[in-house]
Amino acid sequence: MVDVTLSIVQIGGVVLSALLLGSVASRLGFSSSIGHIAAGIVLGPLLLGYLIPNEGMAPLFGEIGIMMLMFYLGLEFSIRRVKEHGAVATILVMTEMLASFVIGFTVAKMFGYGDLESLVIGALLPMASTVIIAKFVLEKNIVDTPEARISVSSLIIKDFVAILVLVGLSTLSAQGGSVNATMLNGLLFVIAAFFVVNKLSEPVLGFLERHSQEDKMALFAIGVGIVVAYFGMLLGLSSILGAYFAGFALAETKYAERIKRELGLFREFFVLFFFVSFGATVVLPGSFNVVWLLLAILPLYFLSKILIYGVFGTAFGLSNQSAVTCGLIMLPVGEFTLLIAAAAASLLSDPSTVLGLGFLLVLATDIVSTASYKRREPISNLFLRLYPRGIQRAVSNVGKRLSVAGARLGEEKALKNEHAVVMRNLFINLVVIVALVYISYLLDMKIDFPFMPGPSSVSVGLLLLPLI
Repeated sequence: MVDVTLSIVQIGGVVLSALLLGSVASRLGFSSSIGHIAAGIVLGPLLLGYLIPNEGMAPLFGEIGIMMLMFYLGLEFSIRRVKEHGAVATILVMTEMLASFVIGFTVAKMFGYGDLESLVIGALLPMASTVIIAKFVLEKNIVDTPEARISVSSLIIKDFVAILVLVGLSTLSAQGGSVNATMLNGLLFVIAAFFVVNKLSEPVLGFLERHSQEDKMALFAIGVGIVVAYFGMLLGLSSILGAYFAGFALAETKYAERIKRELGLFREFFVLFFFVSFGATVVLPGSFNVVWLLLAILPLYFLSKILIYGVFGTAFGLSNQSAVTCGLIMLPVGEFTLLIAAAAASLLSDPSTVLGLGFLLVLATDIVSTASYKRREPISNLFLRLYPRGIQRAVSNVGKRLSVAGARLGEEKALKNEHAVVMRNLFINLVVIVALVYISYLLDMKIDFPFMPGPSSVSVGLLLLPLI
């Protein structure tokens, strides 16, 4: 009883400290997430020693926080929203992520780090923070601006790529088993989980709506996320993968927006613990090299954002200021950078460098983004003066031609749509059947029905067959 009371007091102290430092960070113009991480550092073994990693109930809440964060980000990944700015967002994101990775990898190699360390450092940079950027857009009341809409679409694609990176790191750090088998299990699990959650959730959520039980939708969604994450863990996969794609499946239902609103309080509470837990694991690197590494990376990272968004954004119809502003908004890295740093820690001989750099990147990019956004007009005007007119016209013409070509391609697809849809649906159904059967075989789970005549237990896979 004493241990439970101490754990509850510990949680209360963590929440109050994180809220206090989060409020201070917000008043200073930074993201509250920075304050939450700072609370973890202050309370952790680095300073006060009040919060010890892997001890007490707080780490458990941190794990739940990661799952809740990934589940919520999955809810944000709507295919319909990506299609709104699909071409622009995809080209911008892929180009910018590649450039950010190359910058991080190259600078790390120049500082003498090995291939694996350089790959991880390179992977920290492309992962923009959905939590920080979404809060920033809401606080600045710029939700309906072109740059905010492009940023949100870009974040959705970035989050999806970040999940794939996390799955790859989880596979590399897994003990035993074949890497190829783990990747295959992950792919088929995602397909099966998406299909089952999407097909089962729609009627259940509809039932709750018809019987005036809309307030239960959020609880149902949380339950779905936890169950799918648990099944993923049974297969030797990360719980993050299951939680993210459970949210992704629910995002394709018509109740997604309501669920997101209802989950707001849950998300804020548990995500707070995620950032605090990370702060508690931050350790001082053995040398000052990590600071020099940050100072070498940051200017190149900043310039790459302005250059890529300024060039490609204007090519796809954004004004010069909107394109540059979009790049400034997309500067902060956050939760995925921290997750990748934590996931890669077990693979590295000296994880303190990556963990320390991850925190410094979150702090520095948030500071730079906030400061540069206030001076977005002078920055965009400077970029426009330095951007050669001839290249600007050439890139703009290429963008117009691509738009025309895309429209013509859409018309041609519409003429051949019926046959393509039939073949696509047939292929999708076959893949789903294979995924369901394979995952059911791997899980080998049965549900007991002692009150029914005949067999006392039935395979989960057999129960799922009617969905097909």
